[in-house]
Amino acid sequence: MRSLEAGRTHSASIATAPASYEQSKNKGQKVIEFDCRGLEFTEFKADGDWEAKGIESSTTFSGIDLTDGEWYDYDEKMGQEVSIKDFIPMNPRPFLQSLINEDIIVRLKWGHTEYKGQLVSVDSYMNIQLSNTEEFIDGKSTGSLGQVLIRCNNVLWISAAKDVKMNDVQMAD
Repeated sequence: MRSLEAGRTHSASIATAPASYEQSKNKGQKVIEFDCRGLEFTEFKADGDWEAKGIESSTTFSGIDLTDGEWYDYDEKMGQEVSIKDFIPMNPRPFLQSLINEDIIVRLKWGHTEYKGQLVSVDSYMNIQLSNTEEFIDGKSTGSLGQVLIRCNNVLWISAAKDVKMNDVQMAD
């Protein structure tokens, strides 16, 4: 990543390659390290709802709100409290590379636009190329677009499309 501001060049690159999280360890683990020149990452925002699965019980916890940076619940099967604390984001590139030739869903930052298509490629800037793409606005199909290129800075989230139905539910009071 590079930023040009007032004639100065700032950059951030990956200093240590991403590593898999080892579930057997019960302490924090470094999964990626950035080398920043002239800039600093100051915040990560965990937007949207998240899902977690109990390691031992396989209990699925849905609709997790991480905007406060942590989450607590109770696992009935295990009879103990479960939590997510010290949430640290991971590099999405290996995840996306594993989804090449698979169907994915891409939600754009603004509005209610989503694209569902086969991931053809993702570049080092995280620009995404889809084929056989369908566009959905407010959960309704607006048609087939074929080949689509989505710039990285327009993406809100990306999900594997396996077993996902393309319909949103409106939340009401």
